[in-house]
Amino acid sequence: ATSMAAAIAASLPAPTAQAAPTPAPTEIPQSMQKVIDVEAEIPVETVQLDGMVVMKIMKHARDTGSSTATGLLLGIDLDGTLEVSNSFPLPTYGDDDEKGSSPARYQANMLRLIKDVQSDDTVVGFYQSTSMGAFFAQSLVELQAVHQERLRHGGIVIVHDTNQAIRANATFRAFRLTPAYMEALKKDKFGTQSLVKHELIFSRIFAEIPVTIKNS
Repeated sequence: ATSMAAAIAASLPAPTAQAAPTPAPTEIPQSMQKVIDVEAEIPVETVQLDGMVVMKIMKHARDTGSSTATGLLLGIDLDGTLEVSNSFPLPTYGDDDEKGSSPARYQANMLRLIKDVQSDDTVVGFYQSTSMGAFFAQSLVELQAVHQERLRHGGIVIVHDTNQAIRANATFRAFRLTPAYMEALKKDKFGTQSLVKHELIFSRIFAEIPVTIKNS
């Protein structure tokens, strides 16, 4: 079966072996030129979730029940702050074809609809629900690795703990893979032997980024 990482990777821009012709630059409003990190030189230090995104992720997690809810995050990075302004869910395998024949096609259709209403359509990462904080899985690591290779600043993953939400204590945590893990990934496949070989533990695989919530 095709993995979620492979499906999403198919819809993300592939890295090129050689430099492509430089396209005509898109004009940036003068009021935004000082805060938009055009060259992606400023590392992401904080993640700001719009309140609407928080509600959409929580609803998606509730609707999926015991299954894992996964979706994409849209937004922009402004001077070290990754502002997540929108999100949409990805269908789980086994869903009806009404959402498209694959997560990649569904993603493309959703991004087109979002662009039609002039919303942010830049993929900046993905989210995933978990229970009891148990989110350290190969599938999540693989998916984040795909984003980290393809997206500006590498993208981030937002983890939502549904167990905490039930207790009226909704938690949203942001992570990226560390340079140490990305280096190990280039040399080996993810697995117990690789972790031991490169002396990698959780804190050396994931780096946590502070999250704030903005109420619209």
